[in-house]
Amino acid sequence: MSDTDFTVIRHGQTAANLSGHLQGHSNTELDALGIQQAQCAAERLRGETFDHIFSSDLRREMQTARIIAETVGGEVIPLADLREWHLGKLENRPNMELWKEYPQIMNAFKYEGSDLLVPGGESRFQFLKRVADCIDSLAAQYEGKRILLITHAGTLRAIFRR
Repeated sequence: MSDTDFTVIRHGQTAANLSGHLQGHSNTELDALGIQQAQCAAERLRGETFDHIFSSDLRREMQTARIIAETVGGEVIPLADLREWHLGKLENRPNMELWKEYPQIMNAFKYEGSDLLVPGGESRFQFLKRVADCIDSLAAQYEGKRILLITHAGTLRAIFRR
């Protein structure tokens, strides 16, 4: 039995990152710097070979993944299970506003040991389980393969936790 080798990349910067908005499942695009960051990641990976490239199906990840795939070669396979935590009513809203309206929830993001229920979205445990199940499935299905994943900061934390 051989292990599956995962290389994991976070999407480039978006305007929402700069303005302090929680994106979650919001379908935002890379800004100019985000495009440059994706190009830098592609250059860093130049010469690497991947058996498969999977990306969150949201626009900012797909943009990043396509830029990288142009350099390393391969087809980008969109995968909804690699999406960021679904933050329901908190999505696409400024952090400052959310701290006033949902201080308990915003503070609870810091404490990973407890479950966190997000109005209209996924609980912390639902999110962590979705990502863990996705990684376990890919590892089993592509055993011994080299996989490139393009995803989100929260999803990266969930993968590392797994």
